[in-house]
Amino acid sequence: MVATTNARSLPLALLSREEAHALLADRLGRSRVDAEPAAVAEIIDRCAGLPLALAVVAARAAHTSFSLTAYAEELGGLDGFGSGDERRTCGPCSPAPTWR
Repeated sequence: MVATTNARSLPLALLSREEAHALLADRLGRSRVDAEPAAVAEIIDRCAGLPLALAVVAARAAHTSFSLTAYAEELGGLDGFGSGDERRTCGPCSPAPTWR
């Protein structure tokens, strides 16, 4: 898709917990994030440091009145993207697949 649309690929590293927290605070407001610290921690864990996953959750949460706890519970139904040390290496997707 990148080659056919003249777009540029932008590789992003996984975010640290602090960076993920800052992303959510920037997008949702510090007061909202600070009001539900356990939910924010769960969201960050479930998104496994993936910038796009965090951005999608933030975009969805920004346009509704649902609590962050509700989003964390919704994400809790997913398998997640890994845990522990896998989180930093992106588990089975490291190294990147070769596309032909």
